[in-house]
Amino acid sequence: MKISFILPAYNVEAYLERCVSTLYMQDIPAEDFEVLIINDGSTDKTLEVAQAIAKKHTNVHVFSQANAGAAVARNVGLDHAQGKYVCFVDTDDFLIPYTLKSILELVEENNLDACSYRLFSEHTYEIAPYVPKVPKHKVLTGEQALMLGEGTSLCIVLYSRDCIERNHLRLKVNGMGEDVEFNMRFYSVAQRVYATLNLCYYYVYNKQSQTKSDSFEKFFSHLKDVAIVAQSFMEHASQPNISSTLKEYFLRRRASATIGLIQLISNNRKTLSLEQKQELLHMMEERQLYPIRHRTLSTKSNILRLLLNQRWILNKRIGL
Repeated sequence: MKISFILPAYNVEAYLERCVSTLYMQDIPAEDFEVLIINDGSTDKTLEVAQAIAKKHTNVHVFSQANAGAAVARNVGLDHAQGKYVCFVDTDDFLIPYTLKSILELVEENNLDACSYRLFSEHTYEIAPYVPKVPKHKVLTGEQALMLGEGTSLCIVLYSRDCIERNHLRLKVNGMGEDVEFNMRFYSVAQRVYATLNLCYYYVYNKQSQTKSDSFEKFFSHLKDVAIVAQSFMEHASQPNISSTLKEYFLRRRASATIGLIQLISNNRKTLSLEQKQELLHMMEERQLYPIRHRTLSTKSNILRLLLNQRWILNKRIGL
């Protein structure tokens, strides 16, 4: 088994069959991959559609759980995966036909722990992400790739399952930041990674999606997720087996993530209630994110850090 496709599925009855069909359009024999659909407590006919697909294909396996979020669903997929490599696909998105085989060949030929590719966004009509500092088509260590800005989305990386399992990796965060948080830990231990300009993934903007909903309630929950992710950078920095360079990088990422969270609160200060802003600030203080004690990744945000550490400026900025 070469690839395990892991598909968290929540209320995607209109998209699921299209998504799965593109997995069979990659010039990869069906016996070389499996499709793991994890129904995450859907309230529509997602489960029925998934079961119907599984009846047509012996390599499709369906699991069902009470609604717990995409991260938990992906972890269920990892627990059952048998493939040498893992590919995460959101079920309202799909893989562009006849594109993944070349990525698989690159991974196998170069004995890679991870290989990233690019996506087309239906929302912005752009091809992204593009990280200029990351050399393309060159083998790097995971640490080198992280330091250059790699490691953004789960859905644009083909991962070595051995690297995931050997390092006991699972997703920890549901919502905003789960991709970055997982990739921080994965790339920290990966030895051979590769970035390409290959376009393989088609991102569909579906407002009803659990992973893409822009409802205000979900947005407030996402803000709290950002605080959790920012704190996790300190945990990464505390690992005994990482280099001093990577430790410094994680501390700076923590500071930059905190600045980003404050800016999100500031941009939405008229929408957030006083109690919500106070809750977020208390969360930052409790997790020792504020005051921001470490330098950030950029000169501009570091100047902003010095200003925001003045409590009266912070209060004014976020509307307290």
